[in-house]
Amino acid sequence: MPEKGDAIRFVKGTYAGYNGWMNKSKRTKPKSPYRYVVVDLKDSHEKATRVKLTSIKPRFEAPRCFEEAALQQYEDMEQAMVRLAELFAQCGIGGPLGAMQLFEEELNRAVKVQRELGSKARFRRVDWTQN
Repeated sequence: MPEKGDAIRFVKGTYAGYNGWMNKSKRTKPKSPYRYVVVDLKDSHEKATRVKLTSIKPRFEAPRCFEEAALQQYEDMEQAMVRLAELFAQCGIGGPLGAMQLFEEELNRAVKVQRELGSKARFRRVDWTQN
């Protein structure tokens, strides 16, 4: 019987969008790219399995800013951001400064295009209250 550990969420792979827990009853080798987990399958069933380390993250806490709230509410946005970070890491980028500058330029361009589209633009609603 699996023993539930830290609460996690799945961001990639078969269980993307699901929540779960680390499986404390199974030990993983330190350098293994896999982790043993328990998946909450949303139909009152749970499944003990193993997934890649890159597929899991800690569960969300209350968002600290509007952008964090958007990432929490739209899985596709978070997955795109994770994928972009992985691609930059594969290129051997040592620090975030160059990547952040490139992203800022692209974001500014996208905001400008969004404004120019006016009523034809796609809008996403983000629920967030500032504390």
